[in-house]
Amino acid sequence: MESELRVSDRPELTRPVLVAAFRGWNDGAQAASLAAGYLARLWGADQIAEVDPEGFFDFQATRPHVSLVDGITRQIDWPETAFYHAKPRRLDRDVLLLLGIEPNLRWRTFSDLVVDHVQELGVELVVSLGALLADVPHTRPSPVTG
Repeated sequence: MESELRVSDRPELTRPVLVAAFRGWNDGAQAASLAAGYLARLWGADQIAEVDPEGFFDFQATRPHVSLVDGITRQIDWPETAFYHAKPRRLDRDVLLLLGIEPNLRWRTFSDLVVDHVQELGVELVVSLGALLADVPHTRPSPVTG
């Protein structure tokens, strides 16, 4: 399984917490993935590992994005799930962020891969972000659970 997780850095961590957000059905209006991405940018998080997408995605259902670079060449961006590390000021612990797309295939293997890596890093707390669309008028308070 280690080959499906490409680890680029193993930082020394202090009481790490993991914040996870996945694009998919539980990311209504991209609220979870945008919030986690914002935290990664705000805290200057560095990528420390990424999951090889080959065995976890049906590329007909979760297609790679093709973009034009400088009007000359094309770039392919494959579906990505990656771990990021941040040391936010004023916190006495490190924060790991897991940002990605829910897999189409091999969920059990994907979950084991993530859990094994999180345990190796000594994560003490996992916070999973999600948002569901609901028939709630804008004039009523939005429920938040946790």
